[in-house]
Amino acid sequence: MTVLEASDGVGGRARTDEVDGFLLDRGFAILLSSYPEQAAQLDLEALRLGRFYAGAKVRLGGGFHTVADPFRHPVDAVATMSPAHPIGSPLDKARVGLLRLRAMAMSEEAIFRDSETTSMDLLRGCGFSQEMIDRFFR
Repeated sequence: MTVLEASDGVGGRARTDEVDGFLLDRGFAILLSSYPEQAAQLDLEALRLGRFYAGAKVRLGGGFHTVADPFRHPVDAVATMSPAHPIGSPLDKARVGLLRLRAMAMSEEAIFRDSETTSMDLLRGCGFSQEMIDRFFR
């Protein structure tokens, strides 16, 4: 069997590198609470897991800008919605909220029955500006 990899090592986006004796995990890993086997196999209390902030930090113009989930962090979302906030227009941010509400209202079955499309086509079809696509989604 032959494995072809474009980067300096196999594993793609999720892998572990050893640097100066330290193991560094690369990639994004989360534990989804819906996995039924986790309660049987893991001592979640002993792991002292934490939650991610429901939002994003976007680097632009030499600084980081918080984009808060308005449903989980309504106070932080006030600053995010400001017209002075550089990550998307207020209309783009309202579209994010509408997209999220649409996804929350759909059942898993309905999501999988929906016609397939690319992320880019979906974002453009929802009316997001190119600036929002480039600064936030990309």
